Amino acid sequence: MKKLIFTFLFGTISLFAQTNTIEVLYDIKRNEDVDEMVETMMKNSGGSVNGDNFRNALINSLKEKVVYSLILSQNKSIYKVVPKINNSQIQSNTVSYGDEENIVYKDLGNYFYVKPDFSLGKNYLIKDSLTNYNWTLLNESKEVLNKQAFKAISEDKDFEYVAYYWKDSSISNGPEMVQGLKGLIVELSVNSKKNKKSGIEYKAISVDYNSTKKINSSFKGQYISSLQYDKLSKEFYQKQNEAYNNSIDKKID
Repeated sequence: MKKLIFTFLFGTISLFAQTNTIEVLYDIKRNEDVDEMVETMMKNSGGSVNGDNFRNALINSLKEKVVYSLILSQNKSIYKVVPKINNSQIQSNTVSYGDEENIVYKDLGNYFYVKPDFSLGKNYLIKDSLTNYNWTLLNESKEVLNKQAFKAISEDKDFEYVAYYWKDSSISNGPEMVQGLKGLIVELSVNSKKNKKSGIEYKAISVDYNSTKKINSSFKGQYISSLQYDKLSKEFYQKQNEAYNNSIDKKID
């Protein structure tokens, strides 16, 4: 009888744990080389984009406060932008996450990610293996959200990574596609090796251990690998450049 009661209680507790998620909110700060981005955009668009307008829009966007949500459940997570609250949302006391843009879904158990993309005129779902970051743990720490966070560093051919994570956390995850530490990454800096002016900083501003938000892993679109996406992206912008150049030639004729 005691064994039966224990089994029932254990099952109830496990079921309750599975129905709750953890939500981490990150404040995001982007640093960009504006001149380089304008030059790249002008090149990719074949000159069809107004450089001054793009520059002003980029500078304004870098000033905006951006918050992302990382929702975790067991070995799965979804990372997405938190939309700005407008007056109608305040009155209705609801906030919608919008559509499937700026999303990263991670399955740590099967070690893959899915990232929806709509920038090439079609709904693509980039699916590939997660990166192994080969973290180096350092004997440095600081407080983040009133808890001691420990420093770790990593790098690849393009970026340098500096992370602070909670050792006592049972969560091995972090913002974007970054993971691999034995704890929750609460601060992260990703800096370009090629251009020191470019980078992004993530800082956890809150952690809700009793969130009821769900992780949706159902996306609409065509699954492709990151290599396939890079090839399609290159072809897409080449066609844009050719179309723009052809339209200029016709005007001259």
